[in-house]
Amino acid sequence: MSRRAIVLFAVLVAAGIGALTWSVGAADRVVAYSPGVPPSHVAAVVPPGHEVCQTPLPLPAPTDAVSLQVGTNHRPGIPLRVIVRDLHGRPLAEGGIGAGYQDGGIQTARFRTVPAGSTVSLCIRDVGRAPVYPYGSDSASDSGTVQDGRRGTVDLAITFFRPRPRSALSLVPAAFRHASVFRFDWVGAWTYWVLAALLVLGVPVLCAFAIRDAERGADEVDRRDAGTNATV
Repeated sequence: MSRRAIVLFAVLVAAGIGALTWSVGAADRVVAYSPGVPPSHVAAVVPPGHEVCQTPLPLPAPTDAVSLQVGTNHRPGIPLRVIVRDLHGRPLAEGGIGAGYQDGGIQTARFRTVPAGSTVSLCIRDVGRAPVYPYGSDSASDSGTVQDGRRGTVDLAITFFRPRPRSALSLVPAAFRHASVFRFDWVGAWTYWVLAALLVLGVPVLCAFAIRDAERGADEVDRRDAGTNATV
């Protein structure tokens, strides 16, 4: 491989790695946790003075807000209390959604920060004078709804948010630690760091060898053609 080709290839690799690192490092991640339930239909009917809870919900990151989609049967928005409880029913944090919101709109309630590592129930209490209809879908996660002591067969569509955005790059160590749980005994978080390094460094090296071999092949063909022309 010529020196000019080596320099050009190195510049392109460095630029590609730099662009990837910048884009991953700059991308904000605001979601703390979501069970991934689509709001496909009304999941519960909550009469005034009653509540419906989604439980259990593991929180891998701290959270101080949750969003949910609520229907009101064409009425102005009904006031709600949103309560985060531990699995014994004790309140950990509480927020509210005021009256007057749009029927079927996505609403957000803020509350005191709940730390990472908590396993909680998220409860929606109707504090108005008409029923509310939180959205969700058929049960698709390990948690489920509980209302008036009865377990339901649906999930609420909810999303918890972080107090402060985190970049995707800053979440890589935690992702590797979590991935190492599902592993053979000899595999640890270090294994994923090694694989990532091989991916970042190994691929450009293999590409460089491939370019070098291609150039050598082209030079060989040129020499053979030159020899054939000289003989003729």
